[in-house]
Amino acid sequence: MNRFLLFCLLAGCAGPTAAQPFGGHALGDELTALFYLRREPPALSATIAAAGYRQRYARPGYTAFTRGTDTLMLRMKDGVVTSISYHTPRTGTYGRETARWARLGHDGQSEGRLADAGPQNIYWIFGLRYPRRLVFTISESLDYSKAVEDELLSN
Repeated sequence: MNRFLLFCLLAGCAGPTAAQPFGGHALGDELTALFYLRREPPALSATIAAAGYRQRYARPGYTAFTRGTDTLMLRMKDGVVTSISYHTPRTGTYGRETARWARLGHDGQSEGRLADAGPQNIYWIFGLRYPRRLVFTISESLDYSKAVEDELLSN
């Protein structure tokens, strides 16, 4: 995805909904668009800030951005973002947002669902529902390969 399309995707969004950090697009699409910028943390941070998020203190290895009660957490390793998590206390749309996602499990306190394993299984998108919050994450998978990602980004 080129930068112009990414900008249009994120800048053209209306207000956020309970399970959409930038609003107006499917959550998996939004997280994937952000994940494509992960090798350029300054560009990723600027895109998040342009959507109204403010950077906050986070533990070492993480960068946090908040907007109201929502938080985007970036996990960093060697200058590259390895995962992006969207946290929100608005749990009402979890069922609708994840209706087509594969159920991972349920332990009485939380439920997990997998949305996508990404092309050639280089990343995972999954959601966790807790009693008072939702956490949606896109992360490098165990099968992650930089060579595969380079090939996908060059197309």
